[in-house]
Amino acid sequence: MSEGIATAAPARSRAWLVVQLLLLAAGAAVVIALTLVSPPGKPAAPSFTPTVLGGQPPHAVVLAQEDKDLSLALAVQPGAKHLTLVATVLGQDGTGTTGLDVAFRTTTSDGAVHDADGQACGPGCYT
Repeated sequence: MSEGIATAAPARSRAWLVVQLLLLAAGAAVVIALTLVSPPGKPAAPSFTPTVLGGQPPHAVVLAQEDKDLSLALAVQPGAKHLTLVATVLGQDGTGTTGLDVAFRTTTSDGAVHDADGQACGPGCYT
């Protein structure tokens, strides 16, 4: 019975992490939504690969929060027609947390909602 409890806690923690990523992405989108105009159709996803663990795109707004044993940062870099979103997740040992299911959701000033699955871009890095 204790095995079920031990495995349920990390699943809840990861689910809460995904919720926090979504909330951080929504908050960042509100900050810069007035500067963006969403073109019709789905734009190509921008790419970013950090040069160091926790590296962020130039001129990005970075929001960060701690969740139990994980540290989470979300970098938002506005572009002419898109946002670059980079989530960084670190464990207690300071290394990047891999294997997470990360999703991003933004809402533009005209109310359009855009969802994207995060793709790994290095240890603890998701774009």
